[in-house]
Amino acid sequence: MKKHRVLIIDDEQLICDEIALLLNECCPEVEVIGNCLDGKSALPLIIKENPDIIFLDIHMPEITGLQLAELIAPLPNPPFIIFCTAYSEFALQAFTVNAVDYIMKPFDEKDIRRVINKIDRLTTSIENHNKVIAETPLSYSRKFAMVRNDKHHILDVSTLQMVYAENRQVFIRTLDGKTWKTHLTLQEFANKLPPNQFLRCHRNFIVNLECIEQFTAWFNRGYLLKLSGDLPAEVPVSRNYVPALRQHIQF
Repeated sequence: MKKHRVLIIDDEQLICDEIALLLNECCPEVEVIGNCLDGKSALPLIIKENPDIIFLDIHMPEITGLQLAELIAPLPNPPFIIFCTAYSEFALQAFTVNAVDYIMKPFDEKDIRRVINKIDRLTTSIENHNKVIAETPLSYSRKFAMVRNDKHHILDVSTLQMVYAENRQVFIRTLDGKTWKTHLTLQEFANKLPPNQFLRCHRNFIVNLECIEQFTAWFNRGYLLKLSGDLPAEVPVSRNYVPALRQHIQF
């Protein structure tokens, strides 16, 4: 079994040493690869070493643990974050930056074992999910029939600009600016469209990746896409879908 690679970030060396000692004593499935005493020097090390788990203090000079977590989140393979701090009032904020868990100082072997067990379960769940996807044969549609005036019009997927939901109905917009109402749900389209060509970027939108001309930062750490076509469009990317966008466009 591959060991979890752990980085410890705390402005007190004694705390770093204590966490490393507890991990070595009670968690044989982890490997401590180092520690940092501030968030500023930690970021380049995180990018270089790509750790699986980070034990992260919240109250640190210059860059706080919460700020560092926000900087880490957009990375292609962000590590699991476990906050360890003496300040209980930061607990709610910790989970807004996708922390896996939160332990209070002073902590002991039981606390460390609990959070590592949680990460073991999450890792197993992710691996099983990826295995099911890899082993499941998928068939994607290249054409869709849209009915208008009792005639079935055949649309090739390459002509689609986007698929979107509005007022509980689902529509296709093609590159020539035409809009077609469909009986399929947005999730059914997500399952049927080729994933190397189409991206679910929002609960109400699927876009043709070839149509993305540019994008800008949007509120709540999302983005706004500009799509090409005879009828250009702006489509939001929700924060939860940003990692999927990064799989197709490096930024």
